[in-house]
Amino acid sequence: MGLSDIFRKPQIAPSETKINLSAEGIEINGRKFFLPISVNILEELFGKARIYQIGNFAPTFFPKAVREKQAPYITGYTWDKHGIYCYAEKIGSVFSIGFLLNHGEPDTNNSPKKKYQGILNINDDHWYECVKNGDGIFLGEEENQVEAYRYVALGKYSIISEFTEITEEITERDYYEYSTVEFQL
Repeated sequence: MGLSDIFRKPQIAPSETKINLSAEGIEINGRKFFLPISVNILEELFGKARIYQIGNFAPTFFPKAVREKQAPYITGYTWDKHGIYCYAEKIGSVFSIGFLLNHGEPDTNNSPKKKYQGILNINDDHWYECVKNGDGIFLGEEENQVEAYRYVALGKYSIISEFTEITEEITERDYYEYSTVEFQL
């Protein structure tokens, strides 16, 4: 890492970010990418990320990785100004990228400091149009299923969207009550 990498400036301003998620991958301001993607490419687009190791919430969010004993190798990256975060395994190989839509009550210090301000589409439509038709699921321990999500399959990819609060039926949500949209393998 050179001195220029430490002070890497984002190529895209937060409010000018246009992202489309689909079965063909992720399109960022007209450039198409596929997961896994190198974190270096994302840093070229969004600037230097804040880096952290995944802690005790890995079993809830990445049960497959924990079962396969890969959790210790998962690293999180956050772009606070953009409201974007991602998870990588191995050396900078991103398998999940997420967008903070509503802060609600952030449960980790690793959440982006600001909400995503750009355009986020799924299959060229506003993200909510796709997510609201997804399957409602719960993740977590069987005795304590407190995390509510919507799941949408997109070919080899999937979308998981988390609710900010769990006080209403899943079918009665609007897009203001979603806190994140995550695109993953």
